[in-house]
Amino acid sequence: MIAPHARHDGALADCWIQIGWHPQAMTGATSVSMTVLRAALDRVLGEVQRRHGDVVDLDADLYYVLPAESVYAPGTVPDGQACTLGSLVDDVDAVRELAAGGLAEEGEEAEVVVWHDLAHVIGVLQRLAAIDRP
Repeated sequence: MIAPHARHDGALADCWIQIGWHPQAMTGATSVSMTVLRAALDRVLGEVQRRHGDVVDLDADLYYVLPAESVYAPGTVPDGQACTLGSLVDDVDAVRELAAGGLAEEGEEAEVVVWHDLAHVIGVLQRLAAIDRP
């Protein structure tokens, strides 16, 4: 369905048109239960494991990252100059460290830095999604 939309330049605007998005479509607050999110992730990761095995070769390293303030402001086209590069090598290392309790001094568990640690997890999850696409 093609939704009415304001004129936007660039590929992102074309994407909005294809999915039928327009700024008026999003209203109200959105919340998510951590219990529900954990259950959904467990189910999806179980299916990834079933399809691709216990260890998945991500077969890539660098990928593009848009700043969060651009990603969650779909009424504007992001500035391509704001794009940075993420690294799956770094992401996998960070995920392993996080799973192991992090690197802490004197046997203490390292602090979880939610925004930073989730960014690494998201990098890996995005690649798993890309690998599974038909």
